[in-house]
Formats: sequence, C-alpha cells, structure tokens
Amino acid sequence: MVGKVTFGKSNGSENTQRRPDSYSRIYVYARHSRDDTQNPRSSDDQIAKVRVWLAEHGYPEPVGEFKDEGISGEMVSRSGIDQLKDAIRTGQCDMVVVEDVSRLYRNTAALLSLVNLAAASKVRIVAINDALDTSAARNDYLLKLVFSGYHHERHNSDLSERINRGKRSGWEAGYAMGRVIPGYTRRPANEGSQRRAGPFVDEKEEKWGPTIVEAFERARRGSSKKSIAAFLTEAGFPRFANARSKVHNENSITSLITNTIYMGIERYRRVHPEADLRTGKRRTVATPADEIWTREMPHLAFVSATLWEAANKTMASRAPQPKGTDNIMHGIPYTARCLLSGHLRCSICGSKMVGQGLGRRYGDTVQRGYRCSSAIDGKCWNKGICNRERTDRRIIAAVLDTLVSAEGAGGLLAELTAQMTRDGGELGARAAALRAERARVESDRDKYAEAVVVSDNLATFVEKVRRCEKRLSQLEWEIKYVDQQLSSSAKPVKPAEMVEAARSVAKTLTEGRTDEVRQALGGLITPIRVVLFQRQDNRVVVPRARFRVNYVGLLPTQWQALIEHSPIDLKDAGLLSQELDVALYKKEPLPVRYAWRAKELRDQGMKGEGWAKALGITLSSAYHALELAEFMLANGLTDIYKEVTEHPGKIARWGSV
Repeated sequence: MVGKVTFGKSNGSENTQRRPDSYSRIYVYARHSRDDTQNPRSSDDQIAKVRVWLAEHGYPEPVGEFKDEGISGEMVSRSGIDQLKDAIRTGQCDMVVVEDVSRLYRNTAALLSLVNLAAASKVRIVAINDALDTSAARNDYLLKLVFSGYHHERHNSDLSERINRGKRSGWEAGYAMGRVIPGYTRRPANEGSQRRAGPFVDEKEEKWGPTIVEAFERARRGSSKKSIAAFLTEAGFPRFANARSKVHNENSITSLITNTIYMGIERYRRVHPEADLRTGKRRTVATPADEIWTREMPHLAFVSATLWEAANKTMASRAPQPKGTDNIMHGIPYTARCLLSGHLRCSICGSKMVGQGLGRRYGDTVQRGYRCSSAIDGKCWNKGICNRERTDRRIIAAVLDTLVSAEGAGGLLAELTAQMTRDGGELGARAAALRAERARVESDRDKYAEAVVVSDNLATFVEKVRRCEKRLSQLEWEIKYVDQQLSSSAKPVKPAEMVEAARSVAKTLTEGRTDEVRQALGGLITPIRVVLFQRQDNRVVVPRARFRVNYVGLLPTQWQALIEHSPIDLKDAGLLSQELDVALYKKEPLPVRYAWRAKELRDQGMKGEGWAKALGITLSSAYHALELAEFMLANGLTDIYKEVTEHPGKIARWGSV
C-alpha cells in the first residue's frame, strides 16, 4: 500500500497552504544501484509508483523525470541528482517527489544539504514510503529526515555485515570463494545438487600436477618468466576464465607462482573496497596482512612449501622493480627512499633527516648521507651529514646484536601473554572498558539526535551524530576482536616462538629488500634521534644515534595491540626494551681511544716509546693521547665529547662524513 502523506499545520511557508492542483512544475527522481531493469526496485518501477501516487492525490502530471541507474546512493555527485539540483537552483520546479529518501542519498549529510537547498528555493520534497513532506513544520520533517537517512545508511551497513557473515561461514566450512584458479575444478558441495548458486568446493585436476610442479621448478632454477609462459602455453595449461588471451605472459606467471593455493594455503580478500566519505566513491585498497582470510587446504596442494618458497625467493630476486604506481617506492620522494628514511630525527629541531647525495667521490665510491630536512631550508643550524652507508650498517648491526640477547625479554613477554589470557586477565578488563565506552557513545548519539530538532546549528549536531556512529562501529569491531582473543584462539606465546621471531627479524634485516627492512624496523625501534656531540679540545662536532629497541614488536600483531592497551607500564620494565647509543662518525681517533691508558702507562714510569709500543700506535699519537688526558683532567672531564643542544658558537668542522 502506498504510504499516505498528510499536511501538517502551517509553519509560515507558502508551500503549506497550496492546493495540489496549484503545483505546475513537478519533477520525479528515481535511482537504483544495480543496472538491472527487471529489478523491482528499478527506476522505471519507482517512477510508475510515484505517478500513481500523484494521480491519487490530485496532483498534475510531472513535467520531467531525473534518473540515476546502476549508481550507489552514497555517491554525492551523480548525473541525475546534479540535474535535479540545477533545476531547484534555477527555479524550474516547485515540487520533487521520490519513492523514499534513500533514492536521493544514502548519506545523511548530503541529504540534509539537498533539503536545505530546496527549502531556500521554496521547493517542496515528498518521500512517499517515509511519509516525509517538507511542507510540514520544520522540526517535524527534519527529525524524520535525520532518522530516515540514518535508517537507510544502517540498512546498507547491516546488509554488508550479513553478506560478510555468510561468506565467513562458508569460508570456515571450506567452501570455494572467488574465481577458479587454473589447475582446479569447481563442483557443487552436495553430491547430486543442481543448484547453480552453490555452495561449491574446489578440487585438483590431477592431470596438471606434473605441469605445475615443472613450472615451479623452472622458477626455482631462475628461468625467465617469458620462458615459463611459453612452456605453459605449449602444454595447454589453462588461464583464468576471464583472461583475454589463452597465451600465458609474464603477468600470468607472476600470479601463478605467487599464489599460495598451490602449496595448500588459500587466501581470500587480499583487496577490499573502501568508501571515500567525501564523495561516496569506492576504491580498491590492499587489505592489511593480519585481516586477510587464510585457511590451510592440504588436499589442494600441488607443490611443497619448500619448493614454493624457493621459487618465489628466486623470482623476487630476479624481478626488476616495476615502473609507475606498482613500484614499491611510488609516491615516496627521492630523499625519503633510503633505508633509514622516516626513522632518523634531528635532536636540535625534531625534523626528519632525509637522504641526500653529497657528490663527493672517494676512490670508486660516492659519499651519500642523511641530513636534517630543516637545515636544507636554512631553518636549523645542524649542518652535519651522516654518512649513509656507515649509518645504515651501524644501526642494523646494533639492532642485530640486541636481538641476539633478547632471550630474557622473550621469556618475560611469554609470561605476560600467559597472564593476560589466564582467567580473562587484562583482556577481560579491556572488554569491560570497551562495553562501557560503547554505552557512553550510544547515550551521546541519542542526545545529539534530539538536539538536531531544537538547535539552529543543524550541521554541527548532524556531524556529531555521524562521528558517534563511526566510533560505535569501531567499538563493535574492537569488542568482537577482544572477545575472540578471550576465546580458545587466544593462546599465550611460548619463549621458543619469541626466539624464532627474533631470528626471523634478524634474517629480514640482513637479507631483506629495503622496503622489508624499513617495515621490520618500524615495528621494533623508536624514532632514532641523531644527537650532536662536540670535542672539547678542537671543537669538532660529531653525531651519535639514540633509540630504543622494543621487544614487544616481536610479538604477533594482535598481541601488540592488546599489550598497547594494557595498564602495565612497559617503559618501566627494563627487560622489554633496551636503549642504544651508536656512534655515527668515523673510527674513534687513536688519541681519544687511548688517552686514559697512555696516562696510566706514563704514571707507571714507562717512557714515551715504551707506551707507544705497548698501545700499538705511533710516538706522535701516544704523546697526543697523553695531552688529551691531561686536558680532560685539568677541565674536570670524564669524556672528551659533550652533548650539544644549542648552537656552540664556534665549530671547527663537522665530523660526520
């Protein structure tokens, strides 16, 4: 039954008092998301329904129609809706009728903007199914509009949740997901079923087993992708059903060799659509590694895990970096592509230190270094440049040495995870805190929704309602996440697993690509402060690096997030992190290194030549070391270097390079 729209009491607008036959410029708007003319929610059916309603209520025929077909209501800009707005602005219409407000927008803010535009232009809007009429009192239709818009937005969210829940259930049951991978066949899960909608399961086509194994063996041996593609094409190995050509190419070989299904591990949802809240458009983005659906399917394995890993390692080592947006460095400025870019910070101004080529040639090498980005613009007086190769080598070496001695931290972290899973522990407290916050946010949302009706500042409270809804969505996910950890899936980490994690990170630091090393360091160390020190005898300024290695970064991602919210102060637990101080300048000058030792030998009555021979340095260096020791004694110094926090006034030279 078509919903009935009644007139309310006058609110002073001219539209309220008008008779139905006085409207001469009526427009109808319709929209549907799927490009399917047989869909009962299609635009033609909507227009027919509106025409019936207009005739039943005594309105004249509409003078025009605007349609958007196969377009989401979350998109702010659409051809049909934009034409409707232009008609409202230019005074071409005096009434707009739609089936319901979700046909206009599934975006509450955009919907309110359109209604305000219509009100300012003296144009009436009627949504039949929602019994909404802007000729009624403003407070009445605004409240109904906000909750109708919220209802339709929520419907989209609930529908998406139900679809994902159904997919997840099928995934856990072992049903096939996504497209059929070459080398496999898909059949109904229930024997004898003729249902085309599924569920389905995948099976190996055993006849392709030797071909697939040979392709992986060739990749392991270092054969080119072009030659492997020619081999598969000649063997008649199938491609994906939607492939434009039956001939294999380098891209298809990459997809085949990197697909984990061939070693019995299936992955799904490696990419997902993400909405732009400003425009409503959706774009495909990569799914975080810990959110990709993964399951073991040993009955689908064609090759061993060892062969798969060897083939991928060989192929990755041979593959040149692609150009354009597929390059791992795309969008990263040249100065930020170095190994430690993004990690180094100037201790004077706090700015990032970026990579910069010095153009200084020493033998067959060209010196490159890290420099304060603000110093380049003249905003910082730190003109020192840290040699890039030396800095990278010493920082990595220091982190590796720390990982070797991480056994104590591994045991402590293992005990911490056991404590958090024992009888609920901190996880239980976290779940209770999240539920309490959810109750508070729900209360705030209801208050803001009520304020929409009585406040003149409409946009502010609508935005607050949206923020509350967004936070509630986040809280629902966090509560579900913590509840999962409280279940049997939340198992404490064993000390042996911590040792293995440390070895894995160490292997990445020594053998990984630049992007892999940067990612590994990002989860393990704090920002590296490059601190300046000045020698008190000759005013030379040199850099040192200070940072902490946080062993929590060795834990699985889910445990890192849970420990982050734990009330335990990890900074006070000395075993869970270690502070490092690394010299970034050249080798310590011999006089500095042997100053105190030279004085000890002199005090023992040894002559200059004697202590020079004992220290293994020249006589000149031995006397210089003694002079340096006497200088420190005279000035009450224990270290010839003094940390610099302000401009020292006079700098003999920068000793960084």
